[in-house]
Amino acid sequence: MNLLRSLIHRLEYSEEPPESSTASAQEELDLFMDCDYLTVGQSDKEEELVDMLASIFKHPTLDQWFMSMELETPPPHNLNPVSIRLLSSQLNSEILRLLKLSAPVLQRLGHLDLISKYMHAIEKSVLKELAAGKSGGRNKRIPGKKSQPMEGLEALHPYMEANQLKEVVSSMLMLPEDNLTVADHEDETVKKLSIYGLTLVQVLTENCQQSSRNEILFLSSEQFKVVGSLLQSCTSKELDKVILQALQRDPVYAQLIQTDVLIYCLSHMTETCQSIAAFLIQHCRIHMLQFEMWCLKPGRKKLLSNNLEAFLSLVNVYLKYGSQEDVTRPKYGNDLHITYW
Repeated sequence: MNLLRSLIHRLEYSEEPPESSTASAQEELDLFMDCDYLTVGQSDKEEELVDMLASIFKHPTLDQWFMSMELETPPPHNLNPVSIRLLSSQLNSEILRLLKLSAPVLQRLGHLDLISKYMHAIEKSVLKELAAGKSGGRNKRIPGKKSQPMEGLEALHPYMEANQLKEVVSSMLMLPEDNLTVADHEDETVKKLSIYGLTLVQVLTENCQQSSRNEILFLSSEQFKVVGSLLQSCTSKELDKVILQALQRDPVYAQLIQTDVLIYCLSHMTETCQSIAAFLIQHCRIHMLQFEMWCLKPGRKKLLSNNLEAFLSLVNVYLKYGSQEDVTRPKYGNDLHITYW
């Protein structure tokens, strides 16, 4: 496997020698048959690279053994259970390293189809693991220990098809909250994202950042609400950004997210939380009314006065959009709020 990685790296990053040295290099090549001096055109080099990668990933050993134990489809063998587990784990690890090295190259060359079967195996293995986690089956992973399918998902999800990612994200969002969060070691009353939660946030964040993908991986309003609930139960700057990016790409989500998320943002008031709160107030009357109710609670005026700079942007958004006529809004509501300010 090390030799294969070296060959891929050498062919991908090798450079053609300067023209001035071509003649002497050719003479040495004729004398010593040293392949280091072999020069090929860029198209020939890319074709050679694709052919080599095709030969590697179509090899029966890699093709048949990758994630075979996770999917319970190992090829015929005469090994005992311990030996086959060790062999499978080692092969998975080495193949994942090959995939991490090769996937960007194949994407650039337009040949991700060569590893599509491996992406499918990662998807199915992750789904099987998540299903076991939801049911409390025997394959449920130890908290804090990342499985090889999850390692593959974390590293290679940018090269998976959108429908594959949707299936995985949908399954992860259906996990119990205890699977997505864990208690902090220093303070058990504080929750943080688990391995599943961190991977979920990474997939969602990087998906939103990819300009080539116009789809948001939330499949339904209920799944987006799960993300909102997860934000409230576990403070995470990355999750804040996921929600903000989703709102910016599809404002309709402002109508779906819980008002508790607005309260969370008003309580934390980081830069991202301020942006989320402003967006919710601008695009949803329910959140606008919730903002009014939050401001009118006893003792809130002093809090706002002491943190006026932080809340100034929200006040501006409210004054700009709160004055717009809304037939569903009591006429006295806006006057009451303006008087308060």
